[in-house]
Amino acid sequence: MEQVTNNGSNVLHLACRYGTPEIITVVLASLPESYLNQTDEHDNSPLHYLNKRLDKETPEIQGLLNTFQEKEAEDISNENQESARFA
Repeated sequence: MEQVTNNGSNVLHLACRYGTPEIITVVLASLPESYLNQTDEHDNSPLHYLNKRLDKETPEIQGLLNTFQEKEAEDISNENQESARFA
């Protein structure tokens, strides 16, 4: 069972908003990829919060943003392959 806050944030949302790059990396590595695309009551994914950070220009945060974007691109590619398979 997945734990979320009252506004629908999961642990990855919280890590991206408030955690250090090291904490975000550990949380990201320990969760299923489905957490990447979950949105809270404001329709924000963890990537949205990571992109809003004031320190987003640091190499550590840029590396995490790239990781998120690569994982999202993989998800889209996998979805397209599934759709083509059933077409």
